[in-house]
Amino acid sequence: IPSDCSEADSSTSSPYSTSSTSGCPSATLSWEGAIEIQSGDVLLVRIDDSQLVHQETIINHTDNRDRTVERIMHEPPTAVYQVTRTGHDHCDVMEGILLDITPLKVDNRKVVTLYDKDLTEGINLLIVVSELWGNQCVRLKVTVKSDNCGENEDCSGKGLCYSNISM
Repeated sequence: IPSDCSEADSSTSSPYSTSSTSGCPSATLSWEGAIEIQSGDVLLVRIDDSQLVHQETIINHTDNRDRTVERIMHEPPTAVYQVTRTGHDHCDVMEGILLDITPLKVDNRKVVTLYDKDLTEGINLLIVVSELWGNQCVRLKVTVKSDNCGENEDCSGKGLCYSNISM
């Protein structure tokens, strides 16, 4: 945080001003992704949370190698919530529904697997949160399209869905 952001008084903006003209970071930082999938598809979301980890967590655990290993082994759980538009916009889980999804850790990334049973047809607003990230989150907008095209309709988009843009 720039030094002028950490010194706030009534005549200056908050250290976490959301103004786009401010050089200070927003109070709620997040990564946002949107994708369309078809009912029956499986969506894998890979999260490299090295940029999301709250700075105090890094500072508190860098002095002692054993504590870093302890933090990794006993890392607070990452949770996935289905939320309202307001919850999605503000990384707020208060009115959200905790989904029965356990992100896995693969190659130092969190992998969230979303099956069609976890989502409804239409727009699904999800946020992924962790205590390690402070007030930051990963926001997902997943639109699920029906796999029932009916007779004589063009059913383009059937088959495997890849979310890796480098493919």
